[in-house]
Amino acid sequence: MKGLNLGLGKFDYLGASHQLWHIFVVMLMWLNLHAMRGVYEYQHISETCALTRGYQVSHSPKEAFQRLIQKASSAVSRP
Repeated sequence: MKGLNLGLGKFDYLGASHQLWHIFVVMLMWLNLHAMRGVYEYQHISETCALTRGYQVSHSPKEAFQRLIQKASSAVSRP
């Protein structure tokens, strides 16, 4: 098994697979944070989200809830 012995001791401190795994995890955490910030900024700049797209956005949670109840009751009362 000559191939396993070629790198003996060369990757004990830098470049071990577990260290590379940690580097990739940190990079993916940064990428996830960057994506979440982008979504957050998009929703607050455009003032829309998937649930309110097509409806006027209300900044009051009470008004939004009342509008939701009205739409639900009108959908249920239809024959």
